[in-house]
Amino acid sequence: MLVVDSQNSSIRMITPAGVVSTVVGTNTVGTVDGPAATARFRYPSAVTLGPGGDMYIVDSGNHSIRKFDGTTVSTLAGSAAGTPGYADGTGTAALFTSPTSAVLHADGNLYVTEFNNHVIRKITLAGVVTTLAGSNVAFGNVDGTGAAARFISPSDIQMDAFGNLFVVDISTNTIRKITTAGVVTTFAGSGAAGVVDGVGTAAQFDGPNGLVIDPEDNLYVADRNGNTIRKITPAGVVTTITGSTTSGTANGSGSVARFTAPISLAMDSARNLYVTELNRNTIRKITLP
Repeated sequence: MLVVDSQNSSIRMITPAGVVSTVVGTNTVGTVDGPAATARFRYPSAVTLGPGGDMYIVDSGNHSIRKFDGTTVSTLAGSAAGTPGYADGTGTAALFTSPTSAVLHADGNLYVTEFNNHVIRKITLAGVVTTLAGSNVAFGNVDGTGAAARFISPSDIQMDAFGNLFVVDISTNTIRKITTAGVVTTFAGSGAAGVVDGVGTAAQFDGPNGLVIDPEDNLYVADRNGNTIRKITPAGVVTTITGSTTSGTANGSGSVARFTAPISLAMDSARNLYVTELNRNTIRKITLP
């Protein structure tokens, strides 16, 4: 399992036996391409694997998408100097502001959320950047197609078996669904903050953050401010699988377990969930029924 160690500006690996090693990066912040031993990142936020095992690293603090081929780090898209902005284009001519998460789609393109530009960007593996959905001029909670749709601080992004994209729209407390044609709808969440189970927009989230999708297209959401882990079926049925609105650090089943600001999720081949918590510096494991 790959883990982004943001504050140490590195990508770490954890084996099933719990052995931790550093894949690339050090705890020295910087903006440096080149061999793994000397490459530098600035508070990366996500990593996704590409063809042949290439890593695409969302280097949030450098406002760029970096590529690591196992030997060398290069900048795929975004300013080589780490300059923020908003511009479509190719390679270092494109500009991002606080990209947050990325997923490699079945169509061979990367799709990236931008927390501060409030848009979803598409990047070919040749580095050509376009905007799939949203607008950095007027943002909000609006369904629609392409630039007519609106987000506020989209964070995690994942893909289901049908090629649909699901985005955690953190500031609107919703989970949005996006087709590759850029059609955006609200899949779950009313927009009001809360921890309420229900179907579709009758459910409520409180600062949702991390997202993962299982082989049956169930979504699992780290509900940061609600201190819970939520499940959403393909039909949009939202339930709370573990945790409580009362924060803490306690292992156990269901509502007996306690989390404090869970922010990221991963799933292994055995369908175990792994959770990171803000400032807790731990990895928690959840065994699903």
